[in-house]
Amino acid sequence: MDFALTEEQQLLVRNLERFVETEIRPLEKERHVDADFSAPVELRREARRRSVKAGFFGISMPEEVGGGGIDTVTRVLLYQTLCTLDTRFRMEIFGGPAGPTPILMHCTP
Repeated sequence: MDFALTEEQQLLVRNLERFVETEIRPLEKERHVDADFSAPVELRREARRRSVKAGFFGISMPEEVGGGGIDTVTRVLLYQTLCTLDTRFRMEIFGGPAGPTPILMHCTP
């Protein structure tokens, strides 16, 4: 069995690392956000806006509803990568409990 990452997975990991370093870390430094700091709502919204623009927010949702359509292995890989990057805005980047989730696909209007 081949456990090597696909080219797409490698690209997504690199893009996530770059995104956190160029878009999220400056927000954290600018507002002196650390693990013990509860970020204000407007700062969390800004992190979410940046994530939407970069294509990470809702990435695990199907493409037909505007998501990234990634598979489960890739989703876990990205979550694992994000956890190693030590950012306060993990939930704002992918959505977390308040964001889009495939569970919504099974709800009735």
